[in-house]
Formats: sequence, structure tokens, C-alpha cells
Amino acid sequence: MKDIQVKVEYEASDFFRILLWHSWKKFALSLLLILAILGLFALSAVIAKPKDPINDRRVLLYIPLVAAPILSVGYFLFVIRRRSRKLAEGAIEETDITFSDKGIESRSSQFSANVSWQQYKKIIEISDDFVFFPQDNLFFGIPKRCFESDDQIIEFRALLTANLGNKARLKS
Repeated sequence: MKDIQVKVEYEASDFFRILLWHSWKKFALSLLLILAILGLFALSAVIAKPKDPINDRRVLLYIPLVAAPILSVGYFLFVIRRRSRKLAEGAIEETDITFSDKGIESRSSQFSANVSWQQYKKIIEISDDFVFFPQDNLFFGIPKRCFESDDQIIEFRALLTANLGNKARLKS
């Protein structure tokens, strides 16, 4: 198969998009847990009848509980955005990457690396990126915008399928 060469220059939005994609399940589970706790409080409020409904102060307890999911969404997005900015600052320079049957060769002014396909646990294609997992919780992305054309992306998918088989989860 023919080698595929791309020039990658990361932007903060690349890191944000990939971190958000990777973290959304953990975030959704946390949010569901918060909503379940809120549901229990709401149920207890419906079941328990206050002696003096007009002066019932329990509503003051529910205000922070309702605010918790909203604040957690904001905090989650803030942390992901801050982390992606820090990653982008460290990846300012352009990197030349060559994909071949042997693996991936990366070159920049500060480093050079050759990694065989067997070193990757999986590679997942998402809407705007290819996400490479050398380990389960260690990953990096190659934005699709770095490829010259849609035909080059199709060739890249074929290269991944030929060298990784089921470890490549690609869109058709």
C-alpha cells in the first residue's frame, strides 16, 4: 500500500473536541447520579407534608440541589477547555506524519518517532478526527482537516483496516 503523508498543526479546538468526545460518558454518568439524588429529594418532598406549607424552609435545601447539575456542566466544560488549551500550547509546532504498512513515523524539529501498528490497542474514527490509543487511557488525535482530500482519507481507512483489522473502528 502507498504511504500517506500529512502535516499536523494542532489547534486548541482539536484537543477540546477529542477530550470532550473521550470524557462525555463519565460526565453523563455523573450527571445521571446527581439527577437521581435530586429525584429522591423531590420524591421525599412530595411524600412529606409540612405542618406549615407557607413557612416551609425545605425549599432552601432544594435550590442548591437544582443548581448542582447546571454548575457541574459548566465546570466540566471549563476543565476540558482549560486542559485543551494547555495541551495546545505544548504542541505549537508542525509535525510531519507518514503512515505506511510498517506503522507511523512522526517528525518535527524537536523529535522523531517510529511506532508499529501493533503498538496501538485501537484507533477510532469520529466525525472530525482519527483517535489513536497506544494504551487504554492514553490517546491522541489526528484531525481529518490535515489530510489533503477525501480520497486520502479513504486510502488511510484502507491502510488502517489492512494493518489493524478489528482494532480499527472506522466509519464507512
